[in-house]
Amino acid sequence: MSADSQDASYKSLFTSPRMVRDLICGFVPDPWLHTLRFDRLTLVSNEFTSDQLKRRQSDMVWRLKAEDGVSDVYVVIEFQSRPDPAMPLRTWTYSGLLLQQVLGPSADNLRKPWPPVLNLVIYTGKGRWRDSVELASRFWRAPSGVLQEPPQHRFVLIDIHRHMVDNAVKQDNMFGILLEFERAGQPEEFAGLINRLRQSLVPEDPLYRLWLIWICYRLRASEEDPSVIHAVQNFEDLSMNMKRVFENYKKQCRAEALKEGVSQGISQGISQGISQGISQGLIQGRLEILTIQLGKRFGPLQNDIRQKLNLATEDELKQWSENILDANTLPDVFRPFN
Repeated sequence: MSADSQDASYKSLFTSPRMVRDLICGFVPDPWLHTLRFDRLTLVSNEFTSDQLKRRQSDMVWRLKAEDGVSDVYVVIEFQSRPDPAMPLRTWTYSGLLLQQVLGPSADNLRKPWPPVLNLVIYTGKGRWRDSVELASRFWRAPSGVLQEPPQHRFVLIDIHRHMVDNAVKQDNMFGILLEFERAGQPEEFAGLINRLRQSLVPEDPLYRLWLIWICYRLRASEEDPSVIHAVQNFEDLSMNMKRVFENYKKQCRAEALKEGVSQGISQGISQGISQGISQGLIQGRLEILTIQLGKRFGPLQNDIRQKLNLATEDELKQWSENILDANTLPDVFRPFN
C-alpha cells in the first residue's frame, strides 16, 4: 500500500465523530478535554487561505462544542506516514490560519479570548519518530533579551505502532481497536478484533462500513482482488472469508520483503557488482525485516537470537520469514524445515 493510500484509509475512519471521541478520551491525557460535549463534534473546513491568498490544507479539522460560557475547542488532525522535522512549524501554521478563519476581521472577536487549538499528529510509519514535537526546540536562542524565549507551541504525537494501550481504555474504544489491528499478526487476532467491532457497532452506523473498507485495505485484500471490498457487506462476510483474505495478506508481505531486498541489493550492487549486490541485498533485506517483525511480535531479542539471525543462510531466513506468519512463540519461528 502506498503512503498516500495508507493515509487516505486512515482519514476515512476519522470522518466518524466516534473515532475522534475515542482517540481524545482514550489517548490524549487531558481530563478537562474528556469532560466536553463529544456529542456536539462538528467537522469543519480544513482549507485555509492566508493573507497572501496562499491556500493551505490540513488533513482534518473538528470543532468540539463546549458548555455555554466555555470556549469551543478546535481539533486539527494530521496523518503522517513518515517523520517530518518541519511538523511543529506546519501545525503552528495551520493553527494560525485556522484562527484567522474562525475569528475573521472583526475587532470585537479579536479582542475576546481565542479558542484553543489541539493539534494531533497520527504517525503511521514503521520507523521511530525521532523529531521534536515542540516548536521552541527548533529555534536558535539568543543568550539574552527578547529573543531568548522562542514561540511556544507543541503537537500531540500518536504513534500507531508504539503507543501503549492502557488497561483503563474500554474494550469498545475504536481507536484502541485500531492500534491493536496494527499490531495483530495472526488470523485469530484479526478475528477477535472483528468480533469486538461486531459487538460494538450496528450495521446502520456509518462507521461500520468504514471499518469494513479499512480492514480490507489493512489486509491488502483489495490489492490482490479488488472485488473483495464489494463482496464484503458485513463483519460476518469478512470472518467467513478470513482464510482467503489472510492468505492474500501473507503473499503481499512476502512480496514487499522481496521488493525491499532487491532494492537494497541494487543499491549495493552499484559499487560491488550488480549480481553480488542483489544477492546480498536480498539476504540483508530479509534479515532486517525479519528482525523487526520478531521484535514487534515477541519483544526485545536476546543476543543469541540476533547471532543466529546474522549467521543464517538465505534459505533459513526465507523459511523463518514464512514461519513467523503463523508462529505462536519465538521457538515456533525457528522450527525445522518442512
